[in-house]
Amino acid sequence: MDIDYHKGIVTRAIGHIARFRFVILVAVSLLVFYAVVEAGYIQVENTTISFIQIATLLALAAASYQLYQTREMTKSLKVLSQSALTQYAGEFPQFIPKITKLLDGAENTVTIMCDIPGYGHYSNHDEYARYRAKLISLGANHRDINMTVYEKKEVEDIFATQFSEPLPKLRDQESLQKYKKRTGEDIETTEQLHKSLVSQNENECEQLKNYFSLTRVKKTMPVYFWIIDDRVAIFSFAGMRIKPSEVAFKTVDPKLIDIFRGILNDVTDTWDR
Repeated sequence: MDIDYHKGIVTRAIGHIARFRFVILVAVSLLVFYAVVEAGYIQVENTTISFIQIATLLALAAASYQLYQTREMTKSLKVLSQSALTQYAGEFPQFIPKITKLLDGAENTVTIMCDIPGYGHYSNHDEYARYRAKLISLGANHRDINMTVYEKKEVEDIFATQFSEPLPKLRDQESLQKYKKRTGEDIETTEQLHKSLVSQNENECEQLKNYFSLTRVKKTMPVYFWIIDDRVAIFSFAGMRIKPSEVAFKTVDPKLIDIFRGILNDVTDTWDR
């Protein structure tokens, strides 16, 4: 949707709200004056009172109309917020279901660039399983899926950074216990967890290659993204030294999606020369 159109909606909304406040002020002033006359503090002719009554009713009618218009404009502003080119999608791993939902609408191509193929498999395995199943289904139904992830050495570094504390001090103990139960491994040290996660990642790479194209790179990814049919994308910034450490956004901005493709070309060294 055109940005000038969005600005027009906001401008009209501000204008309506300003007029509504002015009309309310006039109506209240007339009501107060009418009440003063009715109480006998001010003596006026009956014809004047009739004029005040009519003016008051007209002002109230105008205020009611302006209230209606303001409510309609409020609805328009909600539509505006929902139709903005780029929207906040949430924190990791809560936004993974939104990625899966986007994949439901994939008709031709899916382009993915993220750190590991098992994106979210440790933090939210149930949602990852749905995400994975959708990717496999799309690949089996001849959608053009291209996934770019890190090489094994870079994955090792990621897990070493992500899980740098002794296991008892990890904040997410629930995910750790679920992971140990799911894999059936006797994991007692951070090093054992690193080794297990890397092994799981390598196995996942080999399995997913059977369904779609998977490329591995060494170059740092400044952003992760999932692009559907070159028309909509979810992208996230990871590894931030703030909380939350990863947040995502949804966009339909074609220029932004073009930038992501340029980043992919740079990371994979596939620029046209």
